[in-house]
Amino acid sequence: MKLKGFCTCIVLIIITIWPLWVLAQPSKKIDIAPPLKIPLLLSGNFGEIRTNHLHSGLDFKTYGLPGLNVYAIDDGYISRIKIEQGGFGKAIYINHANGYTSVYGHLLSLSADIDSLCDDYHYSNNKFGVEIFTKPNKYRVKKGEFVALAGNSGGSMGPHLHFEIRETNSQMPVNIQRFFSLTITDTIPPTIFNVWIYPMDSTSFVNHLNVPQRFKVKEKYGKAILEAEQPIIVQGNISFGIETLDFMNSSMNTLGVYSIELFRNNILEFSQVIDRILFSENRSVNSLIDYGYYFSNKKRINRLYVQPNNKLPIYNNVRNGGVIAINDLSVSNIRIRLCDNNLNVSEIKFNIKGFVKDKSKALKTTVNKEVTKRIDCTTSNFFRNNQMEINFPALSVFDNFTLRYQQLPKTYGLNSDIHYVNNEDVPINKAIILKIKPKNLPLKLHHKALLCRLDNRGVIDWYGGVYADGYVSAPIRSFGKYAIVVDTVAPVIELITAFVKDKNFTDWDKIAFTVKDSQSGLSSFSGKIDGKWVLFEYDEIQDLIYYRFNLKRLKSNVMHSLSFEAIDKKGNISNYQLTFYK
Repeated sequence: MKLKGFCTCIVLIIITIWPLWVLAQPSKKIDIAPPLKIPLLLSGNFGEIRTNHLHSGLDFKTYGLPGLNVYAIDDGYISRIKIEQGGFGKAIYINHANGYTSVYGHLLSLSADIDSLCDDYHYSNNKFGVEIFTKPNKYRVKKGEFVALAGNSGGSMGPHLHFEIRETNSQMPVNIQRFFSLTITDTIPPTIFNVWIYPMDSTSFVNHLNVPQRFKVKEKYGKAILEAEQPIIVQGNISFGIETLDFMNSSMNTLGVYSIELFRNNILEFSQVIDRILFSENRSVNSLIDYGYYFSNKKRINRLYVQPNNKLPIYNNVRNGGVIAINDLSVSNIRIRLCDNNLNVSEIKFNIKGFVKDKSKALKTTVNKEVTKRIDCTTSNFFRNNQMEINFPALSVFDNFTLRYQQLPKTYGLNSDIHYVNNEDVPINKAIILKIKPKNLPLKLHHKALLCRLDNRGVIDWYGGVYADGYVSAPIRSFGKYAIVVDTVAPVIELITAFVKDKNFTDWDKIAFTVKDSQSGLSSFSGKIDGKWVLFEYDEIQDLIYYRFNLKRLKSNVMHSLSFEAIDKKGNISNYQLTFYK
């Protein structure tokens, strides 16, 4: 009997430590040089939950300033250069012999030879956007060689370096901290704020209620514990969620966790581990979280449940999609363990107890003045009346749901009734097509019509769309209140450097405009000096468009004439003319 008890103890120890041991045993880390020669502090990490995506790299702090040197992490060659209005702004890609590609984004400027290559491309194609795939080994770099200056270009909210490592063939980003040797000091485990328990159907309950229940977490003697009385009473099919963030030494920024595991009586029921990311499945992040709670509260709950059409490559050892059936009076121990990228661990334990209740008393919900239709997430669906139509491609949502629809009367400034799909808590995976029939829209304005989305205060979010066959249609990615509007207002151009005395730019390095379009949005822009196209660059965050004087292409000490044009997405055009001395 003693031997049997000893063996049982050993088995339980192995079951307990095995998952963490596996996490701690990646293949030997690949040696790389740091991309910045400063202490590496993160403002964002790999797999961190962002709006509509998981973050695909590491965001390194640069003391809040642009202009720090960026270095190649290993020998290789620059394989791709991309410059765009949003996204990574200015970015370079370096292929390495080990089968990986390093990516450096939001750059201020590039090395001299690459900058010259891009400049030639800009002017030969008369366009700001650049994407150049270079010949293998033409632009070789050595490990630790200067390649660029860190900056704030593209969709950046502040100076930093966005750094990724991808598998070259698949272009899948990989978790740098788990597979590569970068020294990032972090001894702080993840923080658990709240645990949630979800009844998964109308016959399931948590503490006798058929709605999700939040349980606050506090720290006691260095351990996370639930404030709630235990055991928590549950019945039927339940799942769990957790509110958590990670922190690191010497930084106030919040980060995402690396792994989450849920055990019931020491049996692993659910596991997510973020080692790789699929760009094609980015929007599945809205299925990873409790999207309805995020929509209402702007706080993210990581659901420990996998919806049918959630294809994120992060789930391992998930039993029954993460749903646990409790149909007796037994007590179960629940243990949730979280791990960050430096393998700092947080853990919380609590007990749940089954409660048998008459399932015939399932809750029924009714909604007044709404038309409803059940939408199957696996097939194509449609919903229509004589004023609107919604087309759902197969797999366009992550799970089955009941569509709730109301038609509301048009208000001032709108060119249709308001069509309200009251399912803002349902995330959309693949874009669905919404068509709305206009009311009293003159023929001459058909090409100016587009869809808009109205929030609860009536504020308009301009969406886009085209008129065809009596409807204005557009792909949409969220539910809510939609109607038709027209855009006949051209972008507003203002010269920032208008104060320059006598328009003498001798001591200036650039001419800058703010270009704003509060309706359909800016589509394109271009500028000419003395009748020749010149490169205007775009800072999307600040609505700033500027031309840096290129003295290799511009005559000095003479008067020049500049013409600048901005066009919005409905073809409304603004022009600006300027005569200046340089």
